[in-house]
Amino acid sequence: MTGFVTSIRALCSIFEGEVDGALLYLILFQTSGANRVQLCGCKGVRSCTLCGDAKSTACEIPLPVFTLNFCNHCDHVFLDKTHTCCRSECIKDVKFNGVCILANFVNEEEESFLLNAIDRNPWVLSQSGRRKQDYGPRVNFKRRRVAYDRFTGLPAYCRFLVDRINQTVLNHPRLQHSAFHPVELCNLEYNPERGACIVPHLDDVWLWGDRLITLNLCSSTVLTFSLPDNESPQVAEEFKRVRSILDLKHGVQVFSIFQRPTDVAVRVSLDRRSLVIVDGPARYIWFHAILRSDIQSRRIAMTFRELSQGFLPPNESDEDAAEDQLLGRKLLDIAQTYQGAVCSVDQNAQLL
Repeated sequence: MTGFVTSIRALCSIFEGEVDGALLYLILFQTSGANRVQLCGCKGVRSCTLCGDAKSTACEIPLPVFTLNFCNHCDHVFLDKTHTCCRSECIKDVKFNGVCILANFVNEEEESFLLNAIDRNPWVLSQSGRRKQDYGPRVNFKRRRVAYDRFTGLPAYCRFLVDRINQTVLNHPRLQHSAFHPVELCNLEYNPERGACIVPHLDDVWLWGDRLITLNLCSSTVLTFSLPDNESPQVAEEFKRVRSILDLKHGVQVFSIFQRPTDVAVRVSLDRRSLVIVDGPARYIWFHAILRSDIQSRRIAMTFRELSQGFLPPNESDEDAAEDQLLGRKLLDIAQTYQGAVCSVDQNAQLL
């Protein structure tokens, strides 16, 4: 009963104190033939504040003892949270490779336009207290299957963003100078009343390409990078690099407590209206997460994904193209119509 009351309170907060709205939500999601109520999209060990405190979540694990902070201006990591680039705390011989932050990528008027356009479309419940809107193909990553029957293109409201992203990546000195052609946009909503977060993970590398590009709207947050607990050469090399910072600062005292890759995290501040581009080691080696404690108010993340090399169609004729390349061509053609509607919408999502 306690969990039910907690859920009612959380829902009332989301519905701005309207108890009737919260109760209606509960009634609509009542599961037939059972005493439990489906409040969210959480599955397995995932949880949020709506499905109670009995479930554990990886989002609530404490940060490692050693937390390094990323400088958005010089791309180096440092120990002092009050760091500025000209200060000695910046360890200038160690960069955190694969993260680029572009501040104020959109202005306030453009942010308002995007938020209004996004909120005119239905949301679907997702894992760990999030809600989502998908514009892209349906993918079964385990079976490596892709279906585009419900994909009608990227939404019209994001076209100016994709154009601006391309202007940036083609001319920015710190970025790959190749065009960015996204075939998926995933909008994620994080709300503190839901306990929204996203667990440490690596994005798929079979279908999705080198760059993950996210526009951060509504509020600021922190993107937390951590190393997986394995002994791969790539993880060992990254661990060696970041450990050298602490060895330099603290000497032999570090060796007794800084032994595993999981003992360190890198924190990347994402200001409101900033764009973050993740590639290289940060994309393929480091896990990334949004911790529950780093969501202080509503946040919208617009994440664009491009195709991996194996799905990129040839520049010229498709006559000798492989099956995956032909599929990639189809996805690109659909995406670039910019006439898309949200994919796979639950009927009940219209009621949220």
